[in-house]
Amino acid sequence: MAVAYARTLTFHRSYGQEVSTSSAESFHELLPHPWSDAVATNFGCRSHKTKARSLCSCDGSYRTLSFGGTMNQEIVEPRLEQQLQGNLMTFQPSHVAAPGMHITAHALLGRDMPPVYSSHARMLVKSNTVLVTGAGGSIGSELVRQLTSLDAGRIICLDRDEYALYRLQLCLTGQAMLTDESMVLADVSSRPQMEAVFAEHRPRLVFHAAACKQLPLLERAPAQAILTNVHGTMNVAALAAGYGTQYLVNISTDKAARPVSVLGMTKRIAELAAAEYTQGITRAASVRFGNVFGSRGSFIETLAHQVGARLPVTITHPEMTRFFMTIPQAVGLVIEAAVMADGKSIFTLDMGESHNIVNIARRYALLAGLGEPEIICTGRRAGEKLDEELTGPGETCRPTAHPSITAIPVEPGEQMHRLAIQSLVHAASHGASPHRLREALAQLTGAACVEASR
Repeated sequence: MAVAYARTLTFHRSYGQEVSTSSAESFHELLPHPWSDAVATNFGCRSHKTKARSLCSCDGSYRTLSFGGTMNQEIVEPRLEQQLQGNLMTFQPSHVAAPGMHITAHALLGRDMPPVYSSHARMLVKSNTVLVTGAGGSIGSELVRQLTSLDAGRIICLDRDEYALYRLQLCLTGQAMLTDESMVLADVSSRPQMEAVFAEHRPRLVFHAAACKQLPLLERAPAQAILTNVHGTMNVAALAAGYGTQYLVNISTDKAARPVSVLGMTKRIAELAAAEYTQGITRAASVRFGNVFGSRGSFIETLAHQVGARLPVTITHPEMTRFFMTIPQAVGLVIEAAVMADGKSIFTLDMGESHNIVNIARRYALLAGLGEPEIICTGRRAGEKLDEELTGPGETCRPTAHPSITAIPVEPGEQMHRLAIQSLVHAASHGASPHRLREALAQLTGAACVEASR
């Protein structure tokens, strides 16, 4: 198996600016990639004797690698490229012999709404110190990019994944020295670590995007979900109030509406904790939305790999539907929702119509020029719904000043007692069994503790 390395490195001046050769972020990958000449040839890779190039999203989710050296071949891997002009999310499947062919979110989903910021949102961010937790993830890194474009005074980028911070700073500045105080390695579930961050930086605005999100893994590891999603949110909310933060935005999920999974239940409790623990001192809000196009560990990433490698596409149920929107689109609306934070509302975003997963897979393969894909149904996983929803039983939506954002009032009777949440966290941190933790989550949220539910 031959290994080739990229030889040169080129950086753009700063993240969020147009580079001279392309409107997308551009730098070269310096990682080895083991591929044989035969594999490269079979999948239609092009020979070249030029410099190695890479286009990638800020979180490094996908990339196109061209390798120089002795192989003189271009290896094409999945690409998720966010063009800075118009925030167009484009995607190139792996191993498809169609140079220059991209699949956009608009082509696949039929809708694309680039962020448009109100004057209130600009004023909220401009020249202020902003803390972004989970800054190395798909949503967090896009928050950092958009906050930079809105002239935030300082952006504190916090993540427990050191490589994610490395990639983030590489995209932001073209270097990754990791010596400045804007890059913070910390875990939101650690109260001492988070208190040190708030004490030092005293942010005016906090976007809390740190979370565990992989539904099947969390069904088997509810303790980790509770410690990160629940206790982490408790820490961030309480410290925001204690250190005078004016606005806190908690990133939630549509799975928190009528939750049946550990992910959904922990995020539902996090929504209520964000309101409860800020004590009316900080204007808090949670924002629910569905799947984002091309985020790390998403269905689109799996689909891209399988279609690009000409493998069967695996889905869990042929009738399954999901909401989708682009990452820039979601983040732009999250920033707008911050303006309306009042400590009494959960905001939902206009996700458009839900999409059948089988149709998404077929359309993607068609756009990739590969015809009808082979589709294998594996059966629903524990905690997985056929259809997601943005509001649960008893929740009512009201319009807001923004046409793409609606509000769900958090009624006083829904405020959970702190002792109940603290008891749950204590059980998770002291070795309670997964079964016991799932039952406790279900009791707190009124959810049915079931294997799968429509």
